[in-house]
Amino acid sequence: MNKRRRSETPERTRKVRGDSSVKNKKRLQKYRVEWQNNPSRSLWLRPISEKPSRAKCILCNAEFTADISVISNHVNGKSHVTAARAVGKTSIPEVLRSIENQNNKKVQKDRDLKEGEIKLCGFIAECKLPYSTSDRLYGVMRSVCKDSEIAKSIKLGRIKAIGIIKNVIGKTYTDELACVFKFSKFSVIIDESTDIGTSKNMAICVRLFNERKKSIESKFWQLVNVFNKDDFEAAQIGATAQRLYDSLIETFQAENVPTDNIIGFGSDGCNAMFGKHNGVAVKMQQLLPGVIVVKCICHSLDICSSKGCEKLPRRCEDLARNVYSFFKHSSKRQAQFNEFQAFFEIEPHKILFIAQTRWLSLLQVVKRLLEQWVALQAFFTSKWYEEKLVAAECIYHDLHDRKIKMFYYFLEWVLPKIVGVNEYFQSEKIVITDVHQKMKSLYLKLLLAYMSRNKISRISLENINPSDDSLFVRLEQMYLGINIRREIDNANITKENLTDFFYRCRNFLITVCQEIKSRYDLSEKNIFSKVSWLNPKVAFSTDDTRPSSIEPLIQIVPRIVPPENLNLIQTIDDQWRMLPYDSALREFVTVQSNISNIDTIWCEVRDLKTSSNEQSYKEIGQFALDVLVLPHSSADCERIFSKINHIKTSSRNKFLSNTVQGLLAAAECISDVGCINFQPSDKMLSYMTADNIYGAKKTDINDSKKNLDKENEIFEEECDIIFD
Repeated sequence: MNKRRRSETPERTRKVRGDSSVKNKKRLQKYRVEWQNNPSRSLWLRPISEKPSRAKCILCNAEFTADISVISNHVNGKSHVTAARAVGKTSIPEVLRSIENQNNKKVQKDRDLKEGEIKLCGFIAECKLPYSTSDRLYGVMRSVCKDSEIAKSIKLGRIKAIGIIKNVIGKTYTDELACVFKFSKFSVIIDESTDIGTSKNMAICVRLFNERKKSIESKFWQLVNVFNKDDFEAAQIGATAQRLYDSLIETFQAENVPTDNIIGFGSDGCNAMFGKHNGVAVKMQQLLPGVIVVKCICHSLDICSSKGCEKLPRRCEDLARNVYSFFKHSSKRQAQFNEFQAFFEIEPHKILFIAQTRWLSLLQVVKRLLEQWVALQAFFTSKWYEEKLVAAECIYHDLHDRKIKMFYYFLEWVLPKIVGVNEYFQSEKIVITDVHQKMKSLYLKLLLAYMSRNKISRISLENINPSDDSLFVRLEQMYLGINIRREIDNANITKENLTDFFYRCRNFLITVCQEIKSRYDLSEKNIFSKVSWLNPKVAFSTDDTRPSSIEPLIQIVPRIVPPENLNLIQTIDDQWRMLPYDSALREFVTVQSNISNIDTIWCEVRDLKTSSNEQSYKEIGQFALDVLVLPHSSADCERIFSKINHIKTSSRNKFLSNTVQGLLAAAECISDVGCINFQPSDKMLSYMTADNIYGAKKTDINDSKKNLDKENEIFEEECDIIFD
C-alpha cells in the first residue's frame, strides 16, 4: 500500500510540533434532560440552571462537565459509590430531603455572606471612610467573631469594596430612582463646582414625590465630570452651557428616563445656567416647552447682601479679616486672648472668618466680633504697647473707632432679616408656598427702615422705586435698630461722622432693595404667588381673598396638566371650589391642622375616600403634589458639594468622579435607615456577581494607576480567591 507523502497532507490539517493554536477545540455539550430518563441516573443527576454546559450529582454534591462519558465515569467514582451505598441503607425520600436541607443551608449561607459584605460596604460609604479600611475591617471581624461562620467567610478587600459600593449599592439606587422617574413628575436641580482635585463636576439632584414615604424629597441623581486638569481639550472648551446641558440630558437618556416627566429646572443665576440667549435654562425650555425654570433664591439673597456691603466702609471687612489672621496660626496668641476673655467673663469663643462660599457666614462673624469687642480692645491695646506690631496697631485703631462699631451694630440688626429668609429657604421641608410672602415681607421691612410709611402705603409694593428720594425720611429719622439709637445717645461722635454713617447705611438698604427687585418678581403674576394658593391655610379657607378658581395656576404649568385636556382642568377646578365647603374634608383638615408638612396633608386629601369608597379629590390632590415638586433653591446641590469635600480630601484628591458618584449614591441609598438597620434588597444580592463587581472596575484600574498603587495585583489576587 502506497503511503501518502508528507507534502501531500492538506495544509489545514497539518500540525506543527509545539503549536497548540492549530488544535481543534471540542464543542461544549449542553445538558440534556433525556439523560434523567435512565433509571440509573434519575435519582442523582441534575442540571445547573446558570451553567447549561455543566451537570451535578446531588448525592455526592459534585459538579462536572455535561458529557455522557463524564457522567458514566462518575458513576464508578469512589465518592459516588459511597453515597449510593448510603441510599441503600436509608429511604430515598430521606436522602433527598437531607440533600435538599444541605443545599438550602448552603444557599442561605451564601445569602448571609453577600448581605454581610454589602452591609460592611454600606458602613464605609455612610461614614465616608477610606476604601483601605476594608483591607483590615474584615480581618478584625474574623479575629473578634471567632464563632461566626459568616465572619470567617467574608473576603472584602479594597477593590471588592469599591465594586460593591459602585456597582451593587450605587447601581441599585440609580436603577430604582430611574424606575420612579418613569411614572412620576419631577424637577431637576443642578450646580457645578471645582473640587480639591481641580476636577470640574456637575451635581444633579431631583425633587419628586415619594409614594412610599408619602412626602416630597430631594434626591441625589448623578455626579457628572465636566472635565479635569488632564483633559486639555475639554478644559479648553470649558464648562459651557451646551456641555452642561448635553451632560444633563445624557444622564436621563442612559437610564431610559422620559424627559417628558421633567416639569421644573433650578440652578444658580450664573451666565452658563441662565444666559439670556444660550444658557442651560433656555435650552431646557427649547427641548421641553412649558418647563418652569427658577433661579436659586438663596444665591440671589446672598448676592443682594454682598452688593449692599460694598456700600459700607472697606475697613469693616478688613477688621474682621485682620483679627482672624492675627490669631489664625498662633496658639500662643489664642492662649493669651483667653486670659482677657476670662477677665471680662466672656465666653471663650474663637474668632471666625468670612467665607466667600458660605451664605450665612457674614452674620456669624459680625456677632462674634461684637461679643468679643471689649476683650479684643484690651488685648490689642496690650499688644500694640508691648510689642509695637503694625498689624496690632491697625486693629487697635479700628476697634476704638466708634463709627466702625456702629456699622457692626447696623449689620447685626439688618443681616438677620436677610439671612433668616435665606436660611428658611434652605430647609428641606416644603416652603415653596411661602416664598412670595417671605420675599415681599423682607422687601417691605427694608423699605420701612428709610422710607415714609404713609407714602409707600399708597403705592403697590412692586411699583415702589427703592431709590426714589421723594419717599425718603430724613437721615436722622431712619430706623437702624435699638443699639444704634443707644450708641448715638452715649457716644461722642461728630455730626459729620454721624451723617456719613446714616448716608452709607441708607445706600446699603437702597442697594439691597434694588437687587431684590431686579432678581425677584414682586408682582402677583409671579408663579410663586399662585403656588402659595396651595398652602392649606389658603386652600381650605372660606375667606373672600381665597381664589375662586385655580385655573390661572394650571395655565402656568402645562407640563402637569396639558392645556388641551379640558375635562381634567374642569375636574380639578371643580374640586378646588368645593374644598372649603365639604364637611367631611373640613373635619379632616381640622384634625390634621397640627401637621406642618404640606405634602402630607395633600397626600391625605388625594387618598381620602368617601363612604362609597371613591376618591373625591384625587385630581386636585395629585395636581397639588406635582406642583409642590417645583424647585426654589439649589441648596440640595450645595449639600452634595459639602459631602464631596468630606470624601475627596487632600490625601484622597485623585478619586475619579465615577468613584465619588458611587459613594454618594450608596450613602444616599442607606441614609433613611442608616448602615445598622440597612437591609440589602434582592436586587442588590442579584448584582453580587464577579462580573458585575469587577467588570466595570477593570477600566477604572487602568485609568487610575497614579491613584491606587498596585491595584491590578490586588484585583488579580481577590479574583483568584473568589473563583477558587
